[in-house]
Amino acid sequence: MSKDISELVGGGNVGIGTTNPKAKLEVNGNIKIGGGTPITKIIAGRVNANGSKISGSGFTCTRLSEGKYKIMFSSAFSSTPLALASGHDDHDHINTVMSVTSSSMEVWSSETFGKQVGRRKGVLQNTDFSFIAVGV
Repeated sequence: MSKDISELVGGGNVGIGTTNPKAKLEVNGNIKIGGGTPITKIIAGRVNANGSKISGSGFTCTRLSEGKYKIMFSSAFSSTPLALASGHDDHDHINTVMSVTSSSMEVWSSETFGKQVGRRKGVLQNTDFSFIAVGV
């Protein structure tokens, strides 16, 4: 086994293809899981209810209207990526990924139970959320 395949360094970070990982797991190269297509690109981030970026890189985000957000990938995938989103507040929201293309995705957030005063079930609402897009 080559020493650059896996390096454990101070702080518990692990690197594959790098000797100086900056995260708990940093991979310099493609990832292949099982017998499927190798994963060559991952874009992930957290977005504020107003559409501004909280964290992440490789994307910009715009709030299109109440509860609707468009995430534009800085560099397009070569095909349509797998995309997921989940909420990050104390309300009960469903975040639905819509209109995924190689260069963008939309996230729609709606109230599920209408527990908050002034909110109705099924109505689009602004909320913080996280997302990940994975592909080639």
